[in-house]
Formats: sequence, C-alpha cells, structure tokens
Amino acid sequence: MADYSINAVTRRVVFSGSAGVGPYAFTFEILAQTDIAVYKNSTKLTLTTDYTVTINANGTGSVTLVVAATSSDTITIIGSRAIERTTDFVTAGDLLASSLNEQLDSQIVMIQQLAEENKRTLKAPAYDPADVADGGTANLTLPAASARAGKVLSFDSSGNPQAYEIGVPIGASYTINDFSGLFDGNQTAFLLDINGDNLGTTVNDNGFWIIALNGVIQTESVDYNITVDSSDIARVVFTTAPESLDTCYAVFIRLYEGGVPDAGGGGGGGGGEADPTSYIEIVTSNPASGEYDGQTIYNTTDGAIYIWKASTSEWLDIFQSFTPDAPDAITVVSSLPGAGTAGQVVYLSTDEKLYEWDAGSSQWVAIVLTNDTSATVADGSITTAKFAQGITPVEIVATLPSSGNFEGRMAYLTTDNKLYRYEGATWTAAVAGSDLTGSVDGSLLTANSIAAGVIQAGAISTTELAANAVSTAKLAAGAVTTDKITANAVIADKIAANAVTSDKIIANAISSGKIQAGAIGADQIAAGVISTSKINANDFLLGSGQIADAAITNAKINTAAVDTLEIASEAVIVPKTYYNQSGYTGSGSTINIPSLSFTLPVATKAYILFNANQAYSGSIPDTTLNLYLNGTVISGVSNGGSHAQTSPTLAGSASLGAGTHTVYVSWYGASSAVTIGNISLTVLGAMR
Repeated sequence: MADYSINAVTRRVVFSGSAGVGPYAFTFEILAQTDIAVYKNSTKLTLTTDYTVTINANGTGSVTLVVAATSSDTITIIGSRAIERTTDFVTAGDLLASSLNEQLDSQIVMIQQLAEENKRTLKAPAYDPADVADGGTANLTLPAASARAGKVLSFDSSGNPQAYEIGVPIGASYTINDFSGLFDGNQTAFLLDINGDNLGTTVNDNGFWIIALNGVIQTESVDYNITVDSSDIARVVFTTAPESLDTCYAVFIRLYEGGVPDAGGGGGGGGGEADPTSYIEIVTSNPASGEYDGQTIYNTTDGAIYIWKASTSEWLDIFQSFTPDAPDAITVVSSLPGAGTAGQVVYLSTDEKLYEWDAGSSQWVAIVLTNDTSATVADGSITTAKFAQGITPVEIVATLPSSGNFEGRMAYLTTDNKLYRYEGATWTAAVAGSDLTGSVDGSLLTANSIAAGVIQAGAISTTELAANAVSTAKLAAGAVTTDKITANAVIADKIAANAVTSDKIIANAISSGKIQAGAIGADQIAAGVISTSKINANDFLLGSGQIADAAITNAKINTAAVDTLEIASEAVIVPKTYYNQSGYTGSGSTINIPSLSFTLPVATKAYILFNANQAYSGSIPDTTLNLYLNGTVISGVSNGGSHAQTSPTLAGSASLGAGTHTVYVSWYGASSAVTIGNISLTVLGAMR
C-alpha cells in the first residue's frame, strides 16, 4: 500500500542515452513497476527483459537498462498505468483509509496520464469558436476514411478540416510574362503582371510564380526573389543579372481563395467536388495520355509543367509552347550560355567565333567560316575515311595492314623505316633500276646484288678493289709473277700462313728493303726454312723492324744456323759496372758511395752484386752497408765491436719493367778508424 502524496507533475521524462545503462530517474510517483512504459528511440521496451524499475520510498524511482544506450539514443519514460478499477467496496464491509487512499491515488495517476497524452494531440486553442454542438462554428471531425483516403488534410475558411486531392489547386487560368529582349546583362529586376495588369499583392496572397531562364527552372530565394513595394508593384529580382541573350518566362499559378473542398467534408466550409480542371496534378513521370483537353501536370523529375493537347494527343511543355522566335540579332558574349533557342547565334569574344544553338543536340556549335576550319576540326579527328576517292594519305604503321587494302595504298613501316605501297596483291618497297638516276650509294645495295654481267670490261682497277678483296681463289695458278708485284706491294697481311716456302725464294732474293716493317711473324716462317744461306750478313738483327717480336722460334731456325755474327750487342744481357779503388773514410754519418743507372728495353729480371774492402786501425768501429734498387733496400749488412768484416758483399735480384732504373749502396762508418775501398757494383739484365 502506497503512503505518499501524488504531486502535480507531468508523467513524462526524456533522456539522452549518454548514461549507458542508467539509472534514468523519474520524479512522478507510481504505485507499481508496471505503472510506467519505457521507449528506446521508437521501440517500446519490455519490463525485466530490457529494463528493471526501482521505486523509492516517496513513490519516485529510476530505470536501469539491460543493454547500454549510446549518446545518439533517446530514452523516454511515461506513465502507463492501466485504466481500470479492481477494488469494490461491499455493503457492511470494511471501509479502510488505506483502501480509499489507494483508489484515489490510482485515479489521480490515471488523470495525470490522460493530461500528458492530451498535450500531444492536435487541438484548437481555447479562444477558438465554440463547437457546433454548443452553438458555435467549429467542427473538428475529420471526413470519413473513404472520403479522405489518398488525399491531404486541409482546412476550410472556417478552420474546419477537409480532404483535398493531392495536387495544387489553381484558378481559372495562368499567364506568362515574356521578358525576352529586355536583358542587357546588368538589369536584375523585372515587372510582373497578368494579362497586362500589375499583380500587386496577389502574388503573395493567392498565387505563386514559376520562373525559368531559357527553359531552366530557377529556385526561389536562391536564384530570384519576388518583391512587392508599398504601391503593390510586384517584381522578380534575380540574384545575378541574366546574360543579355537569355529569354525569361514567368508562369503565374493562381490559387483558389480558401481552396477547393472535397464533397462530403466533415467541416463546415467548402462545397461540392472540385472541378478536376482547376488543379495541377503532381507526377514523377508524364502519363501515356491525358484525361481531358487542357489537363495540367507538374513533373517533379524534370521540374516542368505540361498541358495535354487532345487534338494532337501530346503533352506540351508550358515553357516550350510559349517560346518566342529566336532573336535575329547576334549577341556578343564572353562565355557560352548554358542553353539557347533553336537557331540562336552568339559571338564568343574569347575565341572570336560565331556559335549557333543546335536544339537537336542541345549544344552550341561553331559556325565555320571559309578561311577557318579550326573551330570544328578537332585534333586527330580526320581519319583516312574522310579523304575523297583518289586521295590517299601515307599511314604510319608498326605492321603492314592485311585487310582493307587497295591499289595505291601507302604505309610507312616504323620497324624498318621504309615506305611501302600496295600493288594490288602485295606490299612492296622496291624501286625498279630503270627508275634510278645518278649514282647509287653502296649502303643501298644488298649482298650479291651485282652480277658479273652488269660490270663493264676494264671497269674495275686497283682503286675499285677493297683491301683483301682478291683472295687466292680469285687468282689463276702462276698468274702472279715478280713483274706483276710493285715494290713493297706484298705485306704480311697479304701472305697466307706458310704460303711462302724456301723453294719460292731465290737465294739472297729477300733483303730487308723488300720487307715491310713487322711484316714477318711466326705464322709467315715455315719450320726450319731460315738457314745461314738465306740470311744476308748483318741483314737481320734481333729487334730489327722487319721481324715481329717473338716471330723466330726454335722450330724456325736450323741447327747451328745462328752464330755470334747474328747476335747483336747486348741482345742476351744488359751489363752495367761501377768500380772505385780509392774509397772512403768513416765520419760517423751515412754516405752514398756507388750509384748506377741502367735501361732495360723490355720487362725482365735484373741481378745486382756489390763487394768492397774495409780496413780498420785500432778498435773496430760499427759499420753498416745497404743495397738500394729504385729507392728500396733489397740487401744489407752490419758489423762492429769484436767482429770485423773486411770483405763485405751484397747481392739481390728483382723483376723490373722496361725503362730506366737506379741502384746504389749506402755506407756508415762510425769513425775515421775504418775505411772502405776497391768498391765494385755490377748489374746484369737478362734479356732472354
């Protein structure tokens, strides 16, 4: 049993779901957990399954959700006690205060619930006329379901509800303001009228306008506004002044004062069924045919208003039907308008060309002058099919076409950079010899293309023969005699390996003057053919210009064919010697004694030998000898104290490159008690 007051509060509270599962507190009193209903957004939740209720000692409480809500959710808690009475008081039974309080509290809770629901209903204000049942004019009863089905709710002149067909009721007629020819590119305001009379406040009171520029519907408050001044002069004012070429049309739709009610309306206003010709039906696509001549529809897809013309069985666009003829004058513009009228011509100042509006393709097309084709001929737009018969361009291809060929077709093949023509059956790049004049460059002749029959007798002289052009196969046996060979004409490159044997050479016939420098290599000398009888005295020396390096091997020389007369000076070794008998006396510092430079004609190995005599008086001072080759020590010796070295010797060897080299010895004598003399330094360079 409840023992608390029922306070005057609204039995409804709304929360954001940002608290998650809650708790979500309510401040109105309840008698049981089932006295409330909980909604999450538009979904009614179930007690225990979706939420739990906690009741405080004063009758208020809170709701805790099972699944957490988010900040984007809305949690609504309203009173929802069942409208019922479950307790009866019987005659002569107990009439307890607690029972009376419970019943009275329940009634107050129910009354508060109904008051909260009543706040969310559509209702007339308190100062409205009284209901007709009370002698007034108000009747807020809706028309019957069958009368209002598929229609919209409206109110008559008495403010009572009525049902309308879906559409825009209009007056008996509409008119068009034609502002063509009034635009100069600067003017923004234009007078509105109907049948020549100013509309004044009728624009706002019982009608609306549809404004179009060149057939394009404009948006009110964005592209234009309708203004009415203190003298009831109505004007359309554009946000941006229309271009000077544009044509503007303004269609005025007049609404009935108070609307056209449906028959059988539940209100006190209105009359019978509205004349179907007095409203515009709103559609998303034009019907296949109209229901009657003059039927008017508004197409929301393209934003146009159409009228059914029964005589031609077609829907006519209001704007297109009243489109005036295209202006004769050519208008100068800085950019092409969004649209134009058929045949309309403008001059575009940015490219100095004329353009005409093509209604068929809905675009501006440049008018081509006789001396200007750049306006319509786009880059790459001329194909071979555009050429007249008998005119064939040269095509650039990567492969020769295999189809669509015809005689005279020409193609430049990029893979070999040649020009080909189609002869009716095949492609060819060949040119007949009879068509050639002047000389033909050798690069144009293919291998083996010149036969013997085309060469004139005696036409080829030695100047026409390339080096190595005449091989042995081209010479008859015994055809070349000594009188056919000019001095120095036969060089090593002209003689095949082993081609000249000893039986081909007359004794002493070949002297050094007959052989080109370096012409005789190893391949030109047969084994054992060089004997002393074949060599003029001193005519062939090692290193002479007629024999290439390493050309004469052991196999090329007969036994005992080479004697001392055939060996040049220093041909075997390169000897260099230094000798100093007087010598040097020790001074406590290092001195360079012998120094010797030598030159090697080829890379080879050098052997170096040094010896001398050292003499002592009294004590034996310290001495040091070092042998240097090209600045690097290659041998050394030291002595002193009780050890005396009277005949020191140094020796060394090294592989050296061709060129000049230097060898020397440094000597250190600690005091004048030691001397060195009879110094000898020898270098032997092995040539072979």
